[in-house]
Amino acid sequence: MTNILVATPTYTNQVHINYFVTALDIKNSGIQADFDFLSESLISRARDELISEFYRYKFYTHLLFLDSDTGIEEGGFKKLIERNVDVVGAPVRIKRHDIKIYAAVRENDIYIMDKDLNGNLVEVDFLGTGCMLLSRKAVESLVHDAIEHGKFFKNRIGSYDYFIFGTGVDKNKIYLSEDWYLCRKLKELGYKIYLDTSIKTSHMGQAKY
Repeated sequence: MTNILVATPTYTNQVHINYFVTALDIKNSGIQADFDFLSESLISRARDELISEFYRYKFYTHLLFLDSDTGIEEGGFKKLIERNVDVVGAPVRIKRHDIKIYAAVRENDIYIMDKDLNGNLVEVDFLGTGCMLLSRKAVESLVHDAIEHGKFFKNRIGSYDYFIFGTGVDKNKIYLSEDWYLCRKLKELGYKIYLDTSIKTSHMGQAKY
């Protein structure tokens, strides 16, 4: 049975209306889903705590990271599940007025653009966690790797969480944000990262992107 944990970091304990509409669609999808909100100013630590929470509760089959300013079109949530891959996300537009680019990168550091949204499932090198679905298998691989390398830390309630969402500069002098860092680790562990270009999203900022 599919059982989803929707994980959302929220700095101010608030969500945008597009997120709320998506939450209603998820709850009406017929798929079992719970929501986990975490108020935290440091996004990497928030994601670490949320993925650790998912890992502890073994009855969840998938983890959906969905940011509080992000919405998915009606039915898009089910499309992600039905792709039946370990790592998949939807194209979320980056908050820029001058150009339409999305938080997903193909080979040779080429960002996904409008012309690439052809409805296909495409493999990418990097994918933003604004809307990313991870299987239980992928999460367990990440956690076991963290344990093997001693990357865990005491949390607020005295137990341990796992350090998975780092940041840094790689050997090619590319700055890795916490979601790019995650993708690099997933690829090292042998996972392919997919983008479902058939799904439309909205991303709230100074405007609706």
